[in-house]
Amino acid sequence: MKRKYSFYTRLNPSVLFGAFIMLFTTLTLAETNDPDVQNNNLAQASTAATLNNALNIKQAITRFTHKTAISDRSSQLAVYVSLNTTTEKIPSHISVEIKLDGTSLGQSDYEKKAIHALLNGASHKMLVNNIAPGSHDLIVHIKEKHGAQLISSHGAIRFNKPNQRKVFELSISLSDNDIPPEVVFLDHS
Repeated sequence: MKRKYSFYTRLNPSVLFGAFIMLFTTLTLAETNDPDVQNNNLAQASTAATLNNALNIKQAITRFTHKTAISDRSSQLAVYVSLNTTTEKIPSHISVEIKLDGTSLGQSDYEKKAIHALLNGASHKMLVNNIAPGSHDLIVHIKEKHGAQLISSHGAIRFNKPNQRKVFELSISLSDNDIPPEVVFLDHS
C-alpha cells in the first residue's frame, strides 16, 4: 500500500531553505556593529521583557483573585427568594430589592412564569456577595402588582455576620389584594 503524504506531513525543501535563510540573516544582523541595528535589537529585547513582566503580573493577579473568590467562602452572604400564597389570585409582577446597611445590592423582577415556578417550590438565588464580619442590617423592599394596583411592603433584619458563610431565605407570603406581602427571614447558615 502506497502512502500519500500531504504538504503538512513532510518537510518541504523550500520551506527548510527559507527558514535557514531567515536564521542566517537574523544572526548576521545580531552580530553587526552598526549602532542602529544594535539599538533595534535592544528595543526588541526590552519590549519582550516588558511584555513578559506584564503577562506574569496579570497571571499573578488572576491567580490571587481566583483563590480569594473560591477559598474565602467565610465572607459570603447568600440570599434566596421563595414564595408562598394563601390566595388564588396571583400577582402579575413582583419586584424584590435587597439593601445591606443602606446600600442597594440588587433587584429582581418576577413575571407570571417565574412567580408560578417560585410558588411551586422553586427558589431563586438572588444574591451572593462578600461582606465583612460584624453587625449588618438587611432590608428587603417588595412591590406586588395586581393589574393597575401596586402594593408595597418591606422587611428588615439585623444580624451578626460571623466569620463563616451566611445564608438567608426570604420567604415572601402573598395574600389577598389589599394586604401587603409579608417577608419572613429564614436563616440556613
